[in-house]
Amino acid sequence: APATEIATPATSDNWYVTEKDLAFYQYHAEGSGEVQGASAWEVLMDKEIPGIVKYTSWRRTLPNGKTEYKSLTYSPDATANEFMDLYLDDDNRPNWDTMIIHNSVLEYGDFAERQAVVRWVRRFPFSFISDREYTIAKRLFKIGDALYAITKAVDHPRAPRNTDVVKCDVFYSMWRSRTVACPWGSGKPACETLLLHHEQFKIPENLGRFAVKHGMWSFVRKLSSETAKFVEERRKRCDPDQADPKAYGHGHAPNPPTPTASSSATSSPFSNRGGGMRRVETSASALSSMTTQSSQDMGAAGRMHASASCNDLMYRGSVPGNGGLGSSGSMHRTRSSGSKIRGIAAFAVASGIAMLMRKGSQEKLGSAGGSPVGAKGSAGGASQRARRDRERALRRARSQACFSEGGSALCLPELSERL
Repeated sequence: APATEIATPATSDNWYVTEKDLAFYQYHAEGSGEVQGASAWEVLMDKEIPGIVKYTSWRRTLPNGKTEYKSLTYSPDATANEFMDLYLDDDNRPNWDTMIIHNSVLEYGDFAERQAVVRWVRRFPFSFISDREYTIAKRLFKIGDALYAITKAVDHPRAPRNTDVVKCDVFYSMWRSRTVACPWGSGKPACETLLLHHEQFKIPENLGRFAVKHGMWSFVRKLSSETAKFVEERRKRCDPDQADPKAYGHGHAPNPPTPTASSSATSSPFSNRGGGMRRVETSASALSSMTTQSSQDMGAAGRMHASASCNDLMYRGSVPGNGGLGSSGSMHRTRSSGSKIRGIAAFAVASGIAMLMRKGSQEKLGSAGGSPVGAKGSAGGASQRARRDRERALRRARSQACFSEGGSALCLPELSERL
């Protein structure tokens, strides 16, 4: 998008999702989106079911080694308003997103902008990913004939603490929907949706890529099959191009959290809003993957409104809050005690094995060195056996530490150093 169309933050813009986040999307999805150190976009999937759905997706590797996804979807006989209401309706979402096993609203904001903070629990169809929990802030923007939905992970005082479900606190999903001509020539309107998505599952990145790639097409087809049903019901209440006064979240007044002793004792900044106080920063979230070069490439308007997102957050555990940066420390959810114990135990076992292997190899080398015949050959053989033993220990440690929930933080760098 031209720089003149990048949203200008308002002085009262104090929701969890701000217009800086909108500018982030506009640059990285609609604009060039160049990031220093990131790979080029590569086509991941290009599929079409004529008259039903047309879908193209791309992915790229960010400077921190994580993966960002982008997709373009065409849905027939649906307008931008209809598709946006479908996508923001969490009560209806389990009908097409079967991974959602729990959803609840933690905070309501301005209904006109669909402001809300929600909690999801998702169950993935892969044995190597356990249930994941998300606390997500949402907001809708309208610019010209386009609707923008910006959602991202945040930390919220009403979110449950210290649950056994793994917290996905690095997440954003942002999209633009607009009404276009039907690509199959039906004469009816169609909805074009451009999505930018990134999340970290807290598993090895290659497994995360596998999960996304192999679940993507079935997810899109299920969404397409439910779109017609949702649109039909919505059209009984309002016209296709009109905002639905009874869309998800209607009838709820804003209910910001009130200050408590526990929240006021934290180091997190708060701001006044609506007679109460609420947390204004996000968790260690995904905008931290951007680099200085990103904002330099955006032009004057883009730099002014997205500099906090792109300049100051390279590989750091903070995200732009309202009017500035969040706390400089990490806001990652602590793991449950059981997960921590499993990770520490795996780490201790691996370290113990390494010490035994070293001691054994030294003793073998010493005895071989005292033998007058074949000392060089024996020492070489002992060295090779010791090396093989260390490699086996490392593989066992990887399987115990890296692929357990609690062990992911005690992964290869520490183990490799000791082995």
